[in-house]
Amino acid sequence: MSEPASLLFVGGSSGLEQRAEDLDFHIPETQGEGTVHGDHGRTRPAGQNRTRQRACGWGLYGLLGIARGDREKSRAYRATNYEFFGAPAGMVFTIDRQLELGSWLDYGMFLQSIMVAARGFGLHTCSEASIAEFPAIIRAQLGVPDDETVICGMALGYADPAAVINRFQPAREAVETFARFHE
Repeated sequence: MSEPASLLFVGGSSGLEQRAEDLDFHIPETQGEGTVHGDHGRTRPAGQNRTRQRACGWGLYGLLGIARGDREKSRAYRATNYEFFGAPAGMVFTIDRQLELGSWLDYGMFLQSIMVAARGFGLHTCSEASIAEFPAIIRAQLGVPDDETVICGMALGYADPAAVINRFQPAREAVETFARFHE
């Protein structure tokens, strides 16, 4: 990737965990369609995309035994995002704020390359869009300058095969729902 970007490695003593505990988390029901989140100026998905996003979230919470409306359990689980799910290493990805959509596409390929390379070394990853929802904390804790946009985080380590969460498999859309074929 030739565009200016930043990759920050975070260990267990970064302070993100403590700051995350102090946040007034916005549980999904309170974040309506069209709500701007994070520092990239994008809005939350609407329509069919929001429906799929919520189905994935509630499927995950159901597997974990978190009922709809259980704000205490939801908040506790959500906080694990900011601890990189207990992984020994976390990464925070930023991009120069002036770069446009094409650079974000490049960045997606960069992220995927890291995930594939990690598997090649026997490691596992979990990308975390939630990290970008609280850029002020990331900036304060990691010294991210204002001219960079926080894109996401990524946990890096070894998956625990006994962990219930690692059994979660979100439903996949049929190819026909998102692809058009021309003859």
